[in-house]
Amino acid sequence: MELDLKAEELNRGEDKLARSRKITSDEDLESEHSKSTKLAHTFDANVKSAEADLCDKEPDRVKALAETAKGSLRTVEKKREAVQKENTEVRTRLKVFGEEGLHEKLHAARSHLDHIKQENAAMIRAILAGDDRGPRRDAVLLNAGHALFVAARTASALEGWDLAASVIDDGLAGRKLEELTDH
Repeated sequence: MELDLKAEELNRGEDKLARSRKITSDEDLESEHSKSTKLAHTFDANVKSAEADLCDKEPDRVKALAETAKGSLRTVEKKREAVQKENTEVRTRLKVFGEEGLHEKLHAARSHLDHIKQENAAMIRAILAGDDRGPRRDAVLLNAGHALFVAARTASALEGWDLAASVIDDGLAGRKLEELTDH
């Protein structure tokens, strides 16, 4: 049964690859890369803006949070670039050498991407369950605090931080995540 599922997955991958050869040009790939890069720069600008907004209240804490957020952003960017590089290498090999050996490479790339997704999901679950109280949690609280402030749910980003922290600490965030992910 598991082999059948893997075979179906491989067939879907081959079909998708064949369609992408017809559909996705190098220019489209470059455009997607450009969009991703712009999005990363926008996120970086938002982090800098949040840092400036909060510097008045708790400058040392804000600097530490900003460094954490920047580090997280760099890590995500590096992982994204690695996966994108792998994807480009696979596409190049397809154009130059044909399909020989690419199924294994495609499977390895997908496995790596699945592993990254699982790691990220585990991190989010730990944060929302209240098990991770470190810098990742601080980054989540920083983002949530600003989102709540921008959405006019709180009078300040700091108040939004406190509200988000209480939602996590009370277990509401973890329960909501479980509710949304249980099928």
